Amino acid sequence: MPIKSKAQRRKFAELLVTGKISNEPFEEWNREAGAAKLPERVKPKARAKSKTKTTASSKRKAKWAWSPSGRKPQEGHMQRLRAAAVVSLGVLAAGCAIVSTVERDKQGLLRVDREWAAAASEGKDVDRIVSFWSDDATVFPPGAPVVHGKPAIRAFVQGSLATPGFHISWRSDAASVSADGSLGYTTGTNALTVPGPDGKLMTVAGRGVSVWRRVPGGEWKCVIDIWNSGP
Repeated sequence: MPIKSKAQRRKFAELLVTGKISNEPFEEWNREAGAAKLPERVKPKARAKSKTKTTASSKRKAKWAWSPSGRKPQEGHMQRLRAAAVVSLGVLAAGCAIVSTVERDKQGLLRVDREWAAAASEGKDVDRIVSFWSDDATVFPPGAPVVHGKPAIRAFVQGSLATPGFHISWRSDAASVSADGSLGYTTGTNALTVPGPDGKLMTVAGRGVSVWRRVPGGEWKCVIDIWNSGP
C-alpha cells in the first residue's frame, strides 16, 4: 500500500521514530509512493529529552561525589580560603597585641627609671632610693667592691649621700623588655659629682646598664646595676 498523502507519510515517520515499524518497510512504502526522499522525521518526544537532562544531571552530581563533605570543590576551596584568612588575621592580631604589650612595658619601665633617677638626684630619701632595687640585687660601682643584697646596698647609698658635695644623676634613653614582660633592661648616661684628689669637686660622665625584673604585683625592680666612666 503506497503512502500517497503527506499526512500518511508523517504518520509512518512517527511510527518509525517511536520504533513501532522498521526502517525497511517505511522506505519501501515511500518509494512506491514516488517520493524523492524520505519525509522529515519527527523530533523525539519530550520523554527522550527528559532522559537526556536526567543523564546530564546525574553526571553533574557524580562530578562532586568525591567530596567527603558532599560540597562542591569550589565551595570547599572557598571555605578553606576563608579559614586561612581567619587564621592569618588571628595571627596578625596576636602579633600586634604582643608588640603593643611590649611597647607599653618598655614605656612603663622607662617611667619607673625616671622616678628612681629623680629620687637619687634629690638625694634625701634613702628608703625611696633603695626601694627600686630588689632584695637580691647586685651593684657594680666602678673601681669599688661589688655590693650585693638590700642591706649592703642601703649602707652603700647612705655612705655616698654622706660624702660632701656628692651628687648623681642619670637618664636612660633606651629600654628593652622580654615578650612575656618578666625581664627588661635600660641603658643610658650618668653624671657623678664627688671630691677629687685635691679636695675639689669634680664631675665624671659615665654610662650604665640596669637589668630589671618584674616581681609579683607587677612592679619593676632593679636586679643588676652597673656603670663606668664614659669617654
